Amino acid sequence: MNKVSLIVLLGCFVFLISCRQETGKSFENNKVTFTSEQQSFKDGKDCDLPDSLMNDCATLNIAHLQPQSKNTDLNKAVKDTIEYYIKRMIGDCIFPEKTSESDKNISVDSLSKLYFAQHRDFTKEFPDAAGKVWNIDISVDSVFQNPKVLCLSVNGYTFLGGAHPNTFTTFHNFDKATGKTLTLNDIISDMEAFRKIAETEFRKNQELTENQDLEEAGYFFDNGVYSLPSQFAVTEGGLLMFYNAYEAAAYVVGQISFTIPYDALDQVVKMDRVK
Repeated sequence: MNKVSLIVLLGCFVFLISCRQETGKSFENNKVTFTSEQQSFKDGKDCDLPDSLMNDCATLNIAHLQPQSKNTDLNKAVKDTIEYYIKRMIGDCIFPEKTSESDKNISVDSLSKLYFAQHRDFTKEFPDAAGKVWNIDISVDSVFQNPKVLCLSVNGYTFLGGAHPNTFTTFHNFDKATGKTLTLNDIISDMEAFRKIAETEFRKNQELTENQDLEEAGYFFDNGVYSLPSQFAVTEGGLLMFYNAYEAAAYVVGQISFTIPYDALDQVVKMDRVK
């Protein structure tokens, strides 16, 4: 190897190392850390008894994360979004379906009082009911972050005396520079091509053949036409597609999730928005 080639190779090596270092510094400079907050409320005759002996109690537990980044716009956007979805999860449990969103967006303390009032009314009306132990548990988790994107999830578990508990998860992908919540339209350049790729991955995940009718197979897609989930998450390896219970299939099937690797999305994802 001549001296010129050696110098070129050494130059490339130094350049690659410096790029990695700069990327690492960039990530460390805008990395979001969190402080955790716990809120717990309870009301009922048996709340201080062991779980096995409890018969009359309603609880509301929230495990929250508060962002601590240098970007105040991002902090506010994350805080406002997560608080809104926490309140909405509680509100959806205790308000009728036609109640306006503004009525649901009251303080957590006020929501807890309405929730406990409903529980007391239920126990009075149905004193012999078996399902008098109610639970609403909500947690916020940090899913993923890189220099450009921060992804969090809000996870809800509820049991209000019905046939079974319910779980629900929402994912929230934030542009770390602006605080804006990223939608699929923000990061996908060809939505129809993306839908076809997602359907292929969905069928693989559910062990369905390429031509098998989705509606006949028991999935909740109108006329058997595949539709994207309401929830997605930006991750290290690709885009996580997430269906909550009842969104794509019956409750017994549970939540459905699968990750589409970036290699399969090279032509349809705006990589500069997510990596």
